[in-house]
Amino acid sequence: MTREHWLAEAGYRSYACAMGNRTARGLTMPIWDELPPEEHAAWQHAAAAIRRRVVLHALTADEPEVPDAERE
Repeated sequence: MTREHWLAEAGYRSYACAMGNRTARGLTMPIWDELPPEEHAAWQHAAAAIRRRVVLHALTADEPEVPDAERE
């Protein structure tokens, strides 16, 4: 299991817990193992981005710039 896979699963489980295991539309969230490969890949992509930010912040002790594409 890669670091991103482990972080992605942890992130998904934490998100599900915070949401009461319900989607924004009120549907029951599937467990991690039931997600399609595309969703695993998306969570892994998010986990990798978060890990890069944490490492950058730890190395520079500065707040990293948030690219416009990642702003909410």
